[in-house]
Amino acid sequence: CVAEFADEYVDRVMQEVEITTTRTEYEPPSWMFDYQRDITRLAISKQRFATFIECGLGKTLIILEFARHAQTQLGSGRRVLIVSPLMVVQQTIGEAERFYGGNYPIEYVPSSNLQVWLDTPGECVGITNYHAITDDLHRGTLGCLVLDESSLLKSHYGKWGTKLIELGRGLSWKLACTGTPAPNDRIEYGNHAVFMDAFPNVNAFLAKFFVNRGQTSERWELKPHALRPFYLALSHWCIFLTNPATYGW
Repeated sequence: CVAEFADEYVDRVMQEVEITTTRTEYEPPSWMFDYQRDITRLAISKQRFATFIECGLGKTLIILEFARHAQTQLGSGRRVLIVSPLMVVQQTIGEAERFYGGNYPIEYVPSSNLQVWLDTPGECVGITNYHAITDDLHRGTLGCLVLDESSLLKSHYGKWGTKLIELGRGLSWKLACTGTPAPNDRIEYGNHAVFMDAFPNVNAFLAKFFVNRGQTSERWELKPHALRPFYLALSHWCIFLTNPATYGW
């Protein structure tokens, strides 16, 4: 029998059990802002995490740090892949060069070479664009999947959303980042929950917290008694941020 619970409940649930770990302690770079350091620490401690962060607050740096640390934990046998919109790929590579002085192990992976790259063991972080995610792609040596502008997951029944959820299913290291701090689209929450392996599918997520008031997908309403459980469930695998001062940063 296996029981899973969040790290913050270890003291309550496992008081009589000695907890050991082989993970390397993470130490964020000093040039990050306080909220960037803390969110990165939180994401790494969870290993599967989503950030709904306002544009301009540095989610690219959180992505780079998460990917870098995940690679150190996975070793040379598994690879880390960042998936970004095409226009953001070179920007992300530029940020890695700017903040790490050319010492960041990142490389652009074109769509024509993505499957070969995934099948080849090696200690590096690859970045590609969403158009490279095709139906015939298989996981290979992928050990960590990072999604930039992960709001594209809401296209759950499109090729990108479905395939990315499939590629990431069961991976120990996953990060999803979007510049939308608090999306109103319940399907977007659901797809992120499925990507994080918090729910088996979107329908299970909706059924737990929502009730359908009509015959269309737009009529899902939050159950009156589910308000607190809904946000508590979200807090286990994501954070929303518009103003760092809201959290005391």
